[in-house]
Amino acid sequence: MRGFVAALGCLLGSAVIAADYGTMLAETLKLLPTSPTPDPTTSPPDKPRVDPGVQIRSAGNTTMRGDVIVLENGAVVEFRERTLTAEHMEINSRNRTAILTGQANVVGQGDELTGEEIRLDMRYRTYSLRNGVSRVSPAWLEGRVVTPVFINAADLRGQPERIEGRAVRVTTCDHEDHPHYDFGAGGLDVLPGDRIILRGARIRALGRTILRLPTITIPLIEDGDRYLPEVGQSPDEGYYIKARFSTEVGTEIVDFLTDYMTKLGLGLGSEYRNSHGLTRLYGILGRDPTLTASQTYSGNVGPGFLNFDGLYQKSAYQFAPETTVTSARLSYALNGSQGNTLLTAFRSGTATGGFTSAAESVSISDRRTWGGGPRIGTRPSVPRREEVLSQDPKPTARSSRPQGPLTTDVNFTWNRSSSQFTGGGTEAERLDVKFGARQSFSMADAEFAYERSIPISQTTNFFGNRDRTPFLSLSSDAVRLGWLTNNAPFRMDFDTSIGELIDPTRRRPITRMTFETGLQGSPRFDRSNPWTFNYSGRFLQGMYSDDTAQYILRYDARVGYRVGSNSSLGINYRTNKPVGFTPLAIDRQGRFDSAGFDAQFNFRNGLQFQAQTGYDFLAGMRGIVPWQQVSFQLNYLPNDRLRIRTNANYDTFSQVWGFVRMDADFWISDTRVVTAVRYDARRSVWGGISAVVEGFRLGKLGGNFGVDYNGYTRRIEAQQYELTYDLHCTEAVLTFSETRAGFRAGRQIAFFIRIKGLPGGSPFGTGNRGQNLFGVGGAGF
Repeated sequence: MRGFVAALGCLLGSAVIAADYGTMLAETLKLLPTSPTPDPTTSPPDKPRVDPGVQIRSAGNTTMRGDVIVLENGAVVEFRERTLTAEHMEINSRNRTAILTGQANVVGQGDELTGEEIRLDMRYRTYSLRNGVSRVSPAWLEGRVVTPVFINAADLRGQPERIEGRAVRVTTCDHEDHPHYDFGAGGLDVLPGDRIILRGARIRALGRTILRLPTITIPLIEDGDRYLPEVGQSPDEGYYIKARFSTEVGTEIVDFLTDYMTKLGLGLGSEYRNSHGLTRLYGILGRDPTLTASQTYSGNVGPGFLNFDGLYQKSAYQFAPETTVTSARLSYALNGSQGNTLLTAFRSGTATGGFTSAAESVSISDRRTWGGGPRIGTRPSVPRREEVLSQDPKPTARSSRPQGPLTTDVNFTWNRSSSQFTGGGTEAERLDVKFGARQSFSMADAEFAYERSIPISQTTNFFGNRDRTPFLSLSSDAVRLGWLTNNAPFRMDFDTSIGELIDPTRRRPITRMTFETGLQGSPRFDRSNPWTFNYSGRFLQGMYSDDTAQYILRYDARVGYRVGSNSSLGINYRTNKPVGFTPLAIDRQGRFDSAGFDAQFNFRNGLQFQAQTGYDFLAGMRGIVPWQQVSFQLNYLPNDRLRIRTNANYDTFSQVWGFVRMDADFWISDTRVVTAVRYDARRSVWGGISAVVEGFRLGKLGGNFGVDYNGYTRRIEAQQYELTYDLHCTEAVLTFSETRAGFRAGRQIAFFIRIKGLPGGSPFGTGNRGQNLFGVGGAGF
């Protein structure tokens, strides 16, 4: 009894004066009465463990039941990465689980939970909530939302890859009692990084239900489809209203598209998406009916993997009015340990008025590896220059390379193309045969190739100018031949080949023999040495069966000098000299002999200057101005909020300035301004002026503006204005877009409501085909 009184006195004293309650609690528990001393011949029972991850900040009554800490009459506990608050709390330190009841609250790990009862499992990062609210942060949803998502639920269960709920209300509005809008649903699934699915859903605005749907899906991707109705006007559609609704079929989602356009009529469609692909059907029931059907599929079928992509499009006003387009592409792959086989088929067709065309092909290819040794997917190459220069300077012997396996490639492709038009038509059909074999030996790599195009039908002007029947090549390098060591300061490679190719002029086979060698390297300098030097040279000799021959000499070199730590000067020299004649177009090369000069200076205040030009020795010998175009670039990049770049070039041949362009990207408070100005000095015309203003805000009114002016036509080619009005958690968006050139030019006006916290926002800055409307260069110029 005395021991119990002493322990009780210590417990009360520690509750008043202890700085670390959890630590004092552990010490006090040691003074409680213990069971009678056990028999020393038996093992003692396991002692209760207090998880060091549990820090009790405050509590009313605290007891210990084995591994379970029970806290009553209000408690605040730091449990791992979370802060727990509740009237009653049970924490299992062994299993790292907790049960909270009575004004329960949990904060941490990307969310905040409040409810009547909360259950946590810290091992698997899961939780369950009853009659409460979950505040899901953008971090939990992989940053796909801008603001937190609030989920009121009768029952809610969460884990890293999924959140499930019953009798829920979802919103991004932080007015907890009376949100401006919310989505109510009988069931909820949140898939981070993918979408939010609400079943038995209703949309409420200002406390009133405005729409009920079996299912609503909200995509959590930036380029996702807009799921709120859009109202607008465009030149080819007239006034329109477009809406998208969704419902769940099994575990997948079906979207229904309902559009009405005053110029085109009623548009109806559906989209079905699952893990294997997308099925889409859309048609316009109007004066000029249209139909678009497409199907994509990717998945395992039998022992192989199938990919399919098909399209049927009739009189699509956006792309090809009064035209029927069909296309289908299929591939089936069989992969094995020794190789793979691929079957592909393709067909495309177009029909409009009195013209039709079609193209078809079927191909089967097989790649195999025969024999042992390391698998060689591509022909081994000699070491890169960087690898050579990084070698230990100590001399090393030539490294032997084991013989690799034989790799073969076989391909048969059937091609057919035809066109029919008023008064006639054409048709071509052929079979392409290709065979290749590669093997790596200790001294060299060998490659054999055979290619031939065989006409099947009577084809006008047919000739297989890519035929190689056959072609053999060998390649090696000085290290493998034992002439150089691995750490040599330069490398040397060799290639030789013999084969039959096609003379495209006379359309006859030509036998060609070649020998090629190359040398490249870079002397090693001390790191403190500001000089750098690298060089490369090649010699190619070709001999042909029509008694012609050609050799080519090529040399490249560059010398650089480092000025300070961030600036440099450089000179490079390039020459290419073919001598002789070749009947093959693929072997013909132009002659050049030129030098280049460049300078780059970087200053500490963000100022950069670059200049570049060249000198053509051949032009000088011919009495032509040898100096090449001179280009200048001046940049001022002091920080991320101000960037200015200027480019200019001088035409030395005409002795006039060419284009001068200046790009500027700067911020005024929270408003970003990007401008681009181009001046055509040759014609003394401001060729173009573009400006974009993003993030402008005045009270609840905001907007983005963009204008592109063409100085040659003296008119505005594109302009776009977007006005937004802040409705707290949503915003009303009015867009005006006008383009005078390009695809589907015209004026378009649209109005829609956007939920600010969700992705899939404004199309500002892009046209009907997703093209950039303004030539301002963008964020990175």
